[in-house]
Amino acid sequence: MESNEALQKQVEQWFNDGLVLASQGKFEEAIAVWHQIRREDSSTGYAMAQTNIGIAFNKQGNVDGEIAAYRNVRRED
Repeated sequence: MESNEALQKQVEQWFNDGLVLASQGKFEEAIAVWHQIRREDSSTGYAMAQTNIGIAFNKQGNVDGEIAAYRNVRRED
């Protein structure tokens, strides 16, 4: 089991990797990276990743995917 600090660094790395990919227009790859962030690992990181997934789906014209990603976020996240 990873230490909490190591896990938080991994979540941050995935989040940032996704941002780089999205900035290059590689939305599918960014979405795949952000999907690695689980709520159990970091509820805040998960919420931020799901928000970015929604934005990436929007950029692709995938409104259903966008809405689904936003619905994954809970108020307590």
